[in-house]
Amino acid sequence: MRRAWPVDERTFDTSSYWIGFNDLDGKGTWAWTDGSVTSYTNWYSGEPSGGSEHCGVLRLSSDGTWYDASCSSTYGYICKYPLNTISCAEWKRKGYTSNVYYTIDPDGRNNGVDPYKVYCDMTTDASTGITTFEHQEANRSLVAGAQVAFSFIRNITYGAKSVDQVATGADISGECYQYIKYECHHFQMTGSTAWYDRDGKQKNYWGGATVDSGQCACGISALDKAVFAIV
Repeated sequence: MRRAWPVDERTFDTSSYWIGFNDLDGKGTWAWTDGSVTSYTNWYSGEPSGGSEHCGVLRLSSDGTWYDASCSSTYGYICKYPLNTISCAEWKRKGYTSNVYYTIDPDGRNNGVDPYKVYCDMTTDASTGITTFEHQEANRSLVAGAQVAFSFIRNITYGAKSVDQVATGADISGECYQYIKYECHHFQMTGSTAWYDRDGKQKNYWGGATVDSGQCACGISALDKAVFAIV
């Protein structure tokens, strides 16, 4: 049983597409352009309607259903669309090298979370594609009136993607990085700030520091210099 993928989750930009399905043989038998027939169809209710409409069209809809249309009509077209591409790295291995949005399905077809779009950086690293998860906090946020520890809270969201979707993408990655830039002055960072992981657990360490150390990279560097000076 083939699954009809939700078309609006893919990289399509018009409402109808030729799919190469037709009954031009005059016998009422629908087949693909290479002559092969199939037991799988996904016609919209009441379709095919017949008459002079002999070519199949894919609707941009949540169920990806088809209808028949006049073969002389003007629509978009689909030659081939890869399914079950799990990451930007795999897109690049398949020969796609443009820095644009692609659809990935990290946990595989028919498993777990739905496919979703990400921005793929195909040029920074010549050997692979980099999957980028964009969020709403990329710009600076002014912090004012938050003198009490942990009183200024920002929830990170990744557009239409759920935490589970982002997590599946991170879990299959060889390396995963997320950056937080902290530009407050004359304020104690450790003991007053924290971040939370995907399970909601509070974390007290920052980039470059050991897990659960309660420190940041600059704190460790300062300790190293102090030890060196004492020695």
